[in-house]
Amino acid sequence: MQNPAHNTDSPIKEYFFVGAQRQKDELIRQGRRIADLSIGNPDMPPPPEVLDVLKHSLSQSANHGYQSNAGSIVLRNAIASWYNRFFEAEVNPDGEIVPLQGSRQGILQLSQALLKPDDKVLVPDPGYPSYSFAARMIGATPVPYSLNAKNDFIPELEVLQNSNLSKVKIMWVNYPHMPTGAKALNDTFEQLVSFASSNNIIIVNDNAYAFVRNNSPESILSVAGAKDVALELNSLSKNYNMAGWRLGFLAGSAAVISHLSQLKSHLDSGIALPLQHAAAAALDLGYKWFAPLNNAYNARAKSAQRLAHAMGCLSAGGDAGMFLWVKMPDMGMTSSEFAHLLLHEAGVLLAPGSLFGSNGEGHLRISLCAPEEQFDIALDNIRKSSVFNHKYN
Repeated sequence: MQNPAHNTDSPIKEYFFVGAQRQKDELIRQGRRIADLSIGNPDMPPPPEVLDVLKHSLSQSANHGYQSNAGSIVLRNAIASWYNRFFEAEVNPDGEIVPLQGSRQGILQLSQALLKPDDKVLVPDPGYPSYSFAARMIGATPVPYSLNAKNDFIPELEVLQNSNLSKVKIMWVNYPHMPTGAKALNDTFEQLVSFASSNNIIIVNDNAYAFVRNNSPESILSVAGAKDVALELNSLSKNYNMAGWRLGFLAGSAAVISHLSQLKSHLDSGIALPLQHAAAAALDLGYKWFAPLNNAYNARAKSAQRLAHAMGCLSAGGDAGMFLWVKMPDMGMTSSEFAHLLLHEAGVLLAPGSLFGSNGEGHLRISLCAPEEQFDIALDNIRKSSVFNHKYN
């Protein structure tokens, strides 16, 4: 009898960076020198105060059991205080906050809690692929909305208002924006809240890059009436260099938080208490923590700009977040083909713009999550490569 497992044809395709890392590792095994500037994986250490709190909490024998899905009151209070201090937003720790095992978990679980197969979801183009993936996992339909430089990478709400929104349940927004680095304008969140209220849509702002190269962080929850229609995802991965710890949180609409909490009661058993204590310690830090972090990222951004210039690319986005968004030179190929050529012929791994949607075609994303030596290697590889033979040889 044939094994039924051999007949499965999964609709789930491998995440781009998993395959790219495998190709990189194979080239390194062959003796190649590869500069990896592809993933937003912070390489600098977490705050030392956080490590001290973690060590102490780990030493307490009572802290190692299952935890509530609602999160400890210590962490929820820290999140509420963080919103008040940095954004002047009032968020109730009882009912308007839920901790997450990373914000990506929140994207999928929020979609599971709110969507049905016939629903539609507005997703930014270019934008984080996980928004569309989560919708498809539920059987809902992602509907891209265009972001481009001419409108400062802000949604054209007039265009959306004139489209059929009858089945739209969620609109994902992401400011500071990944991959372009654009920030929300002064009235962006007010307009989004008004749009959501008028159309019975839930707005979710993915605020994972709130403080990265951004001296004026904003929250959609600062807008009057936002908690009636909006939520916000946050992550300790980018802002506090705690990516591998898998810590994030969702805040906003109490009704939606309640739905999500009911779902989570079946899906996981809370976050380890020492990690929650460490997260609370990170959130209690002030602006002082971000200054050296952003100095390092800004220095790397200058190195990334030199690399872009060496490849004939032009900066095409904003100056926030941990990436540089650049327009490709006219090489007569797609961004995926160009990224493949760069890796295999020049030894430089970058993310193709098409990974983030059709509006990303013709662009590349350069990560700033690498030490300066990686940019030096990338620049040297480019100058020695036959890919740019016309320019350097």
